Amino acid sequence: MQPQTKNKLFGITNQAEIARQLETSQQNVSLWVTSGKFPPRRILPFCRAVGFAVTPHQLDPALYPNPSDALPVQATTHEQKESD
Repeated sequence: MQPQTKNKLFGITNQAEIARQLETSQQNVSLWVTSGKFPPRRILPFCRAVGFAVTPHQLDPALYPNPSDALPVQATTHEQKESD
């Protein structure tokens, strides 16, 4: 994980809180962040836990090759609301 990504991430929350949300240990989260290797099944839950401040693409570009892969889609846009 890039240093600026780590700084952004841990400016929002901490490893213990992420671990609590993912129902795993803080040591696991530390290992993933330090090594930069996230188990594929943990990538989306990790991103959700931090409000997508870190994207799936940032965690595993091989698994999520496009920067917008697996990002949540806005349910409606301002324009759609106005047309209703």
